[in-house]
Amino acid sequence: MDTVLGLTLLSLTIWLGLLCFWGQFWRTDQQLEVTETQLESLPVVCAVVPARNEAELLPTTLRSLLLQDYPGSFNVFNVLPG
Repeated sequence: MDTVLGLTLLSLTIWLGLLCFWGQFWRTDQQLEVTETQLESLPVVCAVVPARNEAELLPTTLRSLLLQDYPGSFNVFNVLPG
């Protein structure tokens, strides 16, 4: 019973700390300023698709990824469990 009480008090303490001291993380009206940066080159993007038991959805998923409109280098890796 002491363990349950201890975990309850720990959980309560954590929630109170989040609500009181974590800078109002729940506010969704806060937006970051949009700044445009000029890159010398676009970063390389690699999409890794784990495909365990996903045979019926894999053609749709891969088609969607391969039709992405990214002007830089874009690679798709299909990882099958071995």
